Amino acid sequence: MRLVLSFAASLLPATLLVAAPAIGQDDIRRVTNFVEPEPLPQYQAGMQALRDSKFTEARVAFLKVLRSIDDHPKILTLTGVAYLGEGNKNAARRYFASAVRVDPTYVPARQELGILYAQGGEQEQARKQLAELKSMSESCDGKCASAEELSIAIREVTAALGA
Repeated sequence: MRLVLSFAASLLPATLLVAAPAIGQDDIRRVTNFVEPEPLPQYQAGMQALRDSKFTEARVAFLKVLRSIDDHPKILTLTGVAYLGEGNKNAARRYFASAVRVDPTYVPARQELGILYAQGGEQEQARKQLAELKSMSESCDGKCASAEELSIAIREVTAALGA
């Protein structure tokens, strides 16, 4: 079974993917293209822990970052990814949903939330996330900075829905 972690997929270079068999190679390839929100040591530690598949360490580090900078959609999403790595889908969902509330246009959080809903059998909720992604993509019309990211997110949520 494929875990959500599409957003987290780019965190790790391909050579490290083998180190995280519980998550899977397809699941850990999409996050490193994002600009770091803060050069905080805890953020760096969390990113390294994710790369090393040390999900508890990553979660602890990202929670420390959240105490320093309040609700940041990227950090909320990364915290959700760490929870997923630990196998805690309910906590992951809460963090992805929080990231979407903080920034409804933050594609990775909406993508992961949609996939998680689909995998959990909450098809209607997953379709809502997919509809929002499609709406954002249509508004962008392929010309915004997140056009490719939106295309990938739409494809991933659609696949998770089995549509």
